[in-house]
Amino acid sequence: MLNNFSIKIIPYLQILIMSTLVTSTAFGQCEKSLYRMGYASFSPYMYKNDTGEVTGLDYKLTQSVFKLANCKVEFVHMPWARIIALIKDGKLDMTGFASKTVEREQFALFSNFYRYEERRLIIRKGEAKKWPLKSLADVIGLNMRLGTLIGTWQGKEFHELIKNDQFKAQVTNVADYSDRYAMLLLNRIDALLSDKLFMLSEVRKKGLVEQVEIHPYIVEKTPVHYMFSMKTVPIKDVELINQSLKKFIETEDYKQLFLME
Repeated sequence: MLNNFSIKIIPYLQILIMSTLVTSTAFGQCEKSLYRMGYASFSPYMYKNDTGEVTGLDYKLTQSVFKLANCKVEFVHMPWARIIALIKDGKLDMTGFASKTVEREQFALFSNFYRYEERRLIIRKGEAKKWPLKSLADVIGLNMRLGTLIGTWQGKEFHELIKNDQFKAQVTNVADYSDRYAMLLLNRIDALLSDKLFMLSEVRKKGLVEQVEIHPYIVEKTPVHYMFSMKTVPIKDVELINQSLKKFIETEDYKQLFLME
């Protein structure tokens, strides 16, 4: 029995191995000859499988959308914080699964949103009653220690609270989540804050289903976009990719791909 981890992953994995998601003809062509898209391992959205091939829900979406736009794209794996820095410097063209923020809009262009992500807290099994959260601000009074990923947008409430010195002192920024579940289980932090499906996927892979759980409080549900460097990407290409994105979202393939939403 998987309790709140009992999500239907298998149908999504079946979708991932579909040979073709879009058969319609491309209706445009990008000015830019090749797009370099940075990605951090973020299962089930984009990651390398056991054979070293890039796969995932956002990967399949991107392949389909760029095929419609008649644009070429290659995928480059690197830490998330570095992706943001390189896009800002014009040394990387784009990334996916990005939240639109005022700060990022100073150096990046954004596509229309293509799905939502739900930010939640993962805690030790059986401790939900210990943390009776009705807002993220309750973390302060409860002295709850949070772990977050460097460079990620954690929602409007978090963005405001991090200005509070006491709240900030209770937040640990990490480069990746590879060993942060160990920190949680060793009682060095009390919760990890991230995308719900990403954490569920990680927990299943690490065999921690019986040791951790998702807290019932929903921190924030936000739209996700492609993010492009203003220094390397023509606005016309963004418009074309938006057209292709709109076209693909209207297909049955998109609905099946993001059935979990």
